Amino acid sequence: MVALAALTATVLAFPRAVPNGIGHLGSLVETFLPWLALIVPVLLGLAWWRRSAVSALAALLPTATWLSQFGGHVLPARTSRIIWSRCSTTPVRRTPTRSALRAS
Repeated sequence: MVALAALTATVLAFPRAVPNGIGHLGSLVETFLPWLALIVPVLLGLAWWRRSAVSALAALLPTATWLSQFGGHVLPARTSRIIWSRCSTTPVRRTPTRSALRAS
């Protein structure tokens, strides 16, 4: 299971290393690259079933690799801001401001 986790992390990190020869396997791997994260719950389930801490830690390797590749698309950006607009049923009086500007 550790080897499968390492292989998955390697394919996630270096998808261009998969040859594009027979059956365009490299192109197919790049197409389904985000879906390789579905192997992580399987790896964690097998690690739990075998009660292997090493396998559970090894399953975190493809998780970290996947998050470094696609985490920015899934997790919200840190620079996002919420823009509030003033919605009111009463109109805003601008005349005191205009008169104050004209007086100065």
